Amino acid sequence: MRIGFDTSVLARPCPRGVARVARGLVAALERRGRLEIVRLTPAPCERVSLWRQFALPRRATELELRGIHSPVSAFPIFGRGARVATIHEIPWARGVSENSDARHKLWARVGPLRADAILTPSATTAALVRDESALAAQRVHIAPWGVDASFSPAVTPSDEGILARHGLSNRDFVLASGATRPKKHPAAGMAALQRTRTDMLLVATGAITEHILRELARFPSIASRVRLLGEVDDATLSVLNRHAQAVLVLSDSEGFGLPVVEAQASGTPVITARGTAQSEIAGAAGLQVDPTDAAEVAHAIDESMTRRVQLAADGYANAARFTWDACAERVEHVWRSLA
Repeated sequence: MRIGFDTSVLARPCPRGVARVARGLVAALERRGRLEIVRLTPAPCERVSLWRQFALPRRATELELRGIHSPVSAFPIFGRGARVATIHEIPWARGVSENSDARHKLWARVGPLRADAILTPSATTAALVRDESALAAQRVHIAPWGVDASFSPAVTPSDEGILARHGLSNRDFVLASGATRPKKHPAAGMAALQRTRTDMLLVATGAITEHILRELARFPSIASRVRLLGEVDDATLSVLNRHAQAVLVLSDSEGFGLPVVEAQASGTPVITARGTAQSEIAGAAGLQVDPTDAAEVAHAIDESMTRRVQLAADGYANAARFTWDACAERVEHVWRSLA
């Protein structure tokens, strides 16, 4: 079966997590060879939204493809063949304004009515998607994302150099991956830092936004213990994950939470917001907290150090369930069911 895979997210600016998901999934599908994957990418001069609705279905017809797989919620409405789209999260259902514009809501509510199948990365997200489009509930499938092999407990020769570059040699720190936006609750980590060991650092990755700078200004007493690294490459992120004392994933809204499995695969305890997709993915190995309660977050940080060996072992076992091969197998099953 020949399937077109929309790889526009790999060629144009988009959220890094979305790009990593698309890259991991398409590579696994190609490696396994159960489906014949044809990568479809717009030309540099083409506007993605127009390309997706007009040029993409024409190209699929020319190549006699069985259908088109989209790693995002948008997909070609018209044209021949089946359509499988991906809804990563429903942020407005959790009161989050980020990615809650009319366009995202339209695709989440109307897309499932037109698509032949909708993929979601967690049961939490699947339930929200079914609530949004109850008439298409049977078309919603769960295919959890995988974790890249670069996230591992194994220390590499380059680790010390990367830590030294960021002033983290021989320092204990808590990592907050991508936690510079409001929904990530960066202030929760800062408030908790005031209540933990005085030599503990908080390291945050992600674009340095006005929001994170305003939040940091609210905690002048611990400003010297906060490291804002900006965007980092995957090699740096893997080093940070395996050397952190704990990883904070305190978002109000995530569809899956890649930082959860990346931390666990690195042998590092993870602390998640209670009742979220992140806590679902972390399983019993994750420490769950109310992200608005600084004392609770601080206690979890302390617990992650006192119970580190057991939490790390349990987390590593949990992360082993999330592979790109397992994700690809579920995607293949969906496409076979549509044949």
